[in-house]
Amino acid sequence: MHSRSLGTRSVCIVIAVLAGTFSCSSIRQVRPLARNESDVSLSLGGPFTGQLMYMPIPQLGIGYNRGILDSTLDIGAGWYVTSAFYGIAHVDAGLNWRPWLTNAPWPGLMVSPGVFLLTDFSPESFRAYPDLALTLFWELAPCRYLYTGIESWFELYTERSDGNPQNHHWLPAPYFGIDMGNGKWQFQVEGRLYTPHLKNSYRAVDNVGIGDYGAWGIFLGVSRSFGADQERPE
Repeated sequence: MHSRSLGTRSVCIVIAVLAGTFSCSSIRQVRPLARNESDVSLSLGGPFTGQLMYMPIPQLGIGYNRGILDSTLDIGAGWYVTSAFYGIAHVDAGLNWRPWLTNAPWPGLMVSPGVFLLTDFSPESFRAYPDLALTLFWELAPCRYLYTGIESWFELYTERSDGNPQNHHWLPAPYFGIDMGNGKWQFQVEGRLYTPHLKNSYRAVDNVGIGDYGAWGIFLGVSRSFGADQERPE
């Protein structure tokens, strides 16, 4: 396979993709939103990489979600601040549909289709990546959730961001996490295993996985909600 050398801008795009893949605005909107309730989130994290002494890539994300149907449907969008420092516009948009809610001991289900958009404003740099996440979640106590699921990033292009041929078009990432708070303030910790079926030689950066496969990552998030039709206590 012919390999091209990476320029600085290409490396930045690769890192942006690795850090932002598999989530809408990085923090996952596990807690159902009431109709007209807004949620603003801040998250930090990414895959562990040898380029940063095996620390997580510090991808900072800002997200917004708004409840459309009470506890059933919300829409959201996110902006990745770290990517912007490298001249890359990196945003996402999507929705969260909960066909049923948690009813102990049974979990609720959240279906989250979305799309990621990236460009560095150079010719032919625009990329769009469809995304789908399926999440099972349990409410352990009011506004305290345990969840797990799998996210799928779909690569539509025949060439990767680093210039090499794209031979893998389904890029899954299992995840698990906790989300806790009081309904106004929520705090989240999520672990992910990016593409566990692919060897690390597939990636343009050095990652920490299970042996030679996959890449572990971690995200920390905090969110604040506003404007629910029925206000929650602080």
